[in-house]
Amino acid sequence: MKKLILILTILLGITAAQAQTVRQLSLAQAVAKDATHLLVFDYEDLAALSSSSTNVNVNVFPAPGSTNTFESGFAVMSAYYDLTAFRNSSATATNLLVKLGDVTDDDRIFTAFQANNADTNRPFVASTVTTIPFVHTNANRLVLNFQSTNAAVNWSTYTSGVLRVYLKMFPVADQR
Repeated sequence: MKKLILILTILLGITAAQAQTVRQLSLAQAVAKDATHLLVFDYEDLAALSSSSTNVNVNVFPAPGSTNTFESGFAVMSAYYDLTAFRNSSATATNLLVKLGDVTDDDRIFTAFQANNADTNRPFVASTVTTIPFVHTNANRLVLNFQSTNAAVNWSTYTSGVLRVYLKMFPVADQR
C-alpha cells in the first residue's frame, strides 16, 4: 500500500495531517458493499503521523489535509467500518481510540471505539449514532480522529492494522 504524503499544521493546538482521500466506489462495488465511498487508513498512515500529540485530526473528505469543504446539502446516509486492529511494537502505545465526524460534530458518524487491542478485529460494524442519516446544511468536511490516553505517544510504533470505512453519501441536489 502506498504511503501517504503528510502535511502537518497546527490549528488551535491540535495537529492536523493529510490522509488518503475518501474514494468513490464503482457501481459494482457500491452495490456489493451498500456504500458509495471508501476510506482506507492503515498502520503506515498512522505511523506517518509523526506527531507527539495524543489527539490527532486527519481531514479525509473532500480534500485531505486542507480546509476545502463539501457543499451544503451533502448527505451521509449510512456508514460502517471493517477493522483489523492496529498493533504496535511499544507497550506504551495503548488505548487507541478512533472516531469519525465532521468539523462541527467530531463523532457524528462513529463515536470513539477501541482500535488497538487483540480483541478488536471487527468486521463490518454499522454506525449506531442517531445523527445519521444527516444532511449538512453548511459546507463541511469529514474528519478522522485518533486519540491515545498515553501522555507520550509515538505513532511510528504501529506495525500492523487497517481501518476501512464504507460510507453511503451524496449531494442531495443530485437526487432531484
